Amino acid sequence: MESVDLGRLARRVTVVPAKGTDASPVLIYERKGKKKKGTFLFRRMDKMVRRAMAAERTYADDYLRRHEKSNRKKKDGWIRDGFYNNMRAGRKAMKEISKALF
Repeated sequence: MESVDLGRLARRVTVVPAKGTDASPVLIYERKGKKKKGTFLFRRMDKMVRRAMAAERTYADDYLRRHEKSNRKKKDGWIRDGFYNNMRAGRKAMKEISKALF
């Protein structure tokens, strides 16, 4: 029987014999545990830094989208709408970063 990698689909696959037979269940596949890299003390900090970077990316993507939209709508629209665009993108980023705190 060839080995099958189920990845994240299943942790364990067991074949249970039909009722009335004396055979015991047979384990076919068991996912190996992942080796955790990094010191225990730094895992939480790593998660917070990743979340902060994701928030920065969210801010940059949202601001750029709003900037281009303002430019398409009006001449020098990005200057006119700059404060509003910045505020809205910042709010979206704060939602993202608040997930790291709670």
